[in-house]
Amino acid sequence: MQPQSPQPPRLLSQQQFNAYSAAWVDAVRHGDSLPAIFQQPGQPAKSSFVRFPLQDIVWLVSTVGSQRIKVQFLLKPDAGPDADPLRPRFTMALFSADAQDGRISAYYLGKNTAPTETTDNEQATQGNNDQPLGSALVKAANIGGQLPHGLAGVWLKNWVNVAAVTPDLFTTNYGPLQGYVFDLQDFMDPLFYSQSFFNDPEEAQNFELRIGFGLHEFYPAFPEGTTSKKTFGLVLRIYQKDSQKPALAVPSNGSSEPFYDLSVTSPPGA
Repeated sequence: MQPQSPQPPRLLSQQQFNAYSAAWVDAVRHGDSLPAIFQQPGQPAKSSFVRFPLQDIVWLVSTVGSQRIKVQFLLKPDAGPDADPLRPRFTMALFSADAQDGRISAYYLGKNTAPTETTDNEQATQGNNDQPLGSALVKAANIGGQLPHGLAGVWLKNWVNVAAVTPDLFTTNYGPLQGYVFDLQDFMDPLFYSQSFFNDPEEAQNFELRIGFGLHEFYPAFPEGTTSKKTFGLVLRIYQKDSQKPALAVPSNGSSEPFYDLSVTSPPGA
């Protein structure tokens, strides 16, 4: 039996990328449409992640000359037979940049629809996340960029529990938050936990990278005072496709597939 060919990526043209990026910035500046932008169709819960087939990530990190991966926030009209063309929704595009910060890859468009099993956020938002790491993760403890499960859980829960989606969550010192810039290694490291993707072609389409939504709460330098600030952030994790199961089996102590986030804001200055 011939191995299945990978599904072609969902790519954006430069014109589409520019239009969807501008629509997102406009939405943050006006603010009134933000709650609807993050609403799951037919569900009470907010969107909690955008997902990419793992094959897309393999193509992305394989771009010759890549030094970093950029995540661009977009506001794109919904697709499908039940879509409302007047109600666009939040999504993301990924692309590679070289050492001079020039784009050297296509724009890979993510899926903003949740698996049918659940609309809850990442598994780290459920149960205890202060358990010791399982043996599978201890062996990989030297791989850089990993987040403690508990910290990732705090950020993800902050997003799930925030009462209102408001412009201040997406505002930096330099204007609307337009995305994040990751070191190439942050996208490369999760592939260490997906060896079956490479070893068994039949399994190749059973994995996806989810970019989860979180909120970082902190006390900024300015304005001075005792009021904390919350800023929208991202967490990377590999999952089995169309499920809430991380790529690694969950050990008995409750830990599972690691999280990654060592990104900087775009524009800088959050």
